[in-house]
Amino acid sequence: MILFDCISFSAIEQLWSELLETGTDTYRIKFHNKLINRYNKYNKNGLFARIHENITGKKKKLSEEYKEYMVLIQSYYTAASTYYFSRNYRFAYEVVTEGLNFFNSIREKLYSNDYKTQKKHVDIWNLLLLTLKLDIMTTEENNFGDTGNTRIAIRDEELKFDQIDNVKPFPSSAVLLFRRYFLYKDNITNDDSPIWHKLMRWLNNKKFWTELDDDILYRKHISMYKFLILFTISSEQVDKLSNILQAIENPVLSIEDRLLNYTATQLALNHIVKPCIEMTDNNEDVCEILKDYYSNTEITSIESTIINKLYFLYNMNTDVKAMLMTELTTNNHIINENILHVILSTVLDINIELKKDKKHIHLNKFDEAMKLLIAYTKFHDEKNIKEDEQKKSKMKKSNKTAKMSESQKSDSNEQLYNKFTNTIYTPHEKVKNLFIAYKWLMELYAVQSDNSNSYTPSFNEAKNNADVMASKEKELFGSEQLVNDEHFIYLKAKQKSKELLSSDDWEPSNIPGGWVQDTSSKTILKYFNPTEIKENNILEQLKKLRDNSKSPYINRIELFTIIFRYHWKLKQDYVAMYTSIKSAISEIVVTPEDRLRNLEAHELFTMYLMDRNEVGIKLANVLDIGQVYNTFLINPEIRCENNITLEDFWDDEVDDTNIDINNTL
Repeated sequence: MILFDCISFSAIEQLWSELLETGTDTYRIKFHNKLINRYNKYNKNGLFARIHENITGKKKKLSEEYKEYMVLIQSYYTAASTYYFSRNYRFAYEVVTEGLNFFNSIREKLYSNDYKTQKKHVDIWNLLLLTLKLDIMTTEENNFGDTGNTRIAIRDEELKFDQIDNVKPFPSSAVLLFRRYFLYKDNITNDDSPIWHKLMRWLNNKKFWTELDDDILYRKHISMYKFLILFTISSEQVDKLSNILQAIENPVLSIEDRLLNYTATQLALNHIVKPCIEMTDNNEDVCEILKDYYSNTEITSIESTIINKLYFLYNMNTDVKAMLMTELTTNNHIINENILHVILSTVLDINIELKKDKKHIHLNKFDEAMKLLIAYTKFHDEKNIKEDEQKKSKMKKSNKTAKMSESQKSDSNEQLYNKFTNTIYTPHEKVKNLFIAYKWLMELYAVQSDNSNSYTPSFNEAKNNADVMASKEKELFGSEQLVNDEHFIYLKAKQKSKELLSSDDWEPSNIPGGWVQDTSSKTILKYFNPTEIKENNILEQLKKLRDNSKSPYINRIELFTIIFRYHWKLKQDYVAMYTSIKSAISEIVVTPEDRLRNLEAHELFTMYLMDRNEVGIKLANVLDIGQVYNTFLINPEIRCENNITLEDFWDDEVDDTNIDINNTL
């Protein structure tokens, strides 16, 4: 994608479209820089048009020229917006100012009769650049000079916008004007009240939204804004549900996407799911739809996945400690693993910008759950199963008392033991519940990881005890349900993967349950011996889970990401690499765990794209440009559509590129 010197500018629209579909923040910035350098290099004195004519043998059409201009303008906006959401306000200000200067340099051409039918799109993008500039200039603790001229320019453009409802269809990119409405509503000040009233007036003008005119950026990037607007203005609850589900369904590729996705999930939770659960909403049709999706485990649609995850979010705000205690002390009952899954996600939520008191609550939930499970497993020790079978209650109480005395338990733990004492299980129920408790202790120990192997002994102890319970079930009851538990298989495969695939030093070291940091000199792109991977057969296990598992406790974003790490290490299959990481970033994002895993996949995908380009640029010096592009840089989906079957030439036998991923940024 970055081989601009080798590719006709007429293909830039297609590359821009691909970028908006899959490109991450860092990659979009690199694309923008290359794009502007390319334009500045070849557009002097009409050279740009002559190069196009020499390559294609045809003169540039006005429609092609317009698209090129719009890609450049949109790229300026996207790059400045990316810096803005990354809180790099100085770069954001410089880029948006350059974008406005570029716009003004071609203003006469854009407003000529040649582009008369596109004038409304031009007006909108000028207004978008100006409003973004004003937002950047008015950020706290930044001084970018007087905003007077910018405000005057915005006022003039807004007058055009107010008159545009007479021009149909409405330019779709106008949805970006509502960035502040959806992302910064709580930060609107008195000084901003005119802006707020304008947004509300435009939002309530339904003439704007009855028919939208497509443009390049809309197709791949801003549909989340569109569905949030349609959700907001919809009068029918069923329509609201449909629109908010479509907003959540969009891929999360950037910081802006992540913020919008969070906004969408909170709107869905607070305005649709919560009222139905708490029966404060009389809209029976919507509540019935939610109930059908939530209760029917046979439905596997995207809507069902999102709704179930929204119910999961609702449960995160309940008293999960009390619920867990009920699960652990109910007679003849199998522990509901959903409660433990909620507790796991509460600690993963600390990576989001929460208030300190909420972080404290989340961590307390996690710590209390750990204490409960540890006490539960120590009390219901496997050695007591035979005693339970024989129902020797007196001996059982004696053993428990001795066990507590030997461990010198605190009063609080004694109270826990007393609660567990009165719980009645059949032998099979006890084995299953101990297995569940040990399995989730594995999850919780892993989340406590500080990117080292310090937690491994506790994890292995829980894993070994879970293995014992699985074997005991098969031995005593002739069942292999626990042996074949997909979540358990996944936890063991994930842990082994962390031993085989250490992270690189550019990866964050503060993610709960993150990868063990690599202390050697090798990087993720250096030659890797695949023998150990093949001997452990972990990759095949993960592929089987990918294709067959329906376990709600296996995060599919994480699963795809681990598979990608294997393919990246093995360096054998470009399509498999791309497909795995593209699948990871295309998965639905709703829960805190989803957001955390999406962020990891986002960073890996960025490094992967830049690595492929770096290697492609080197190979372009010795190989045919077309071969490099078609086998190394092109989107594999497009390659399949065009029946391009050239073999990838980056295999595991020879790696003479010597590219260090740490030097590609």
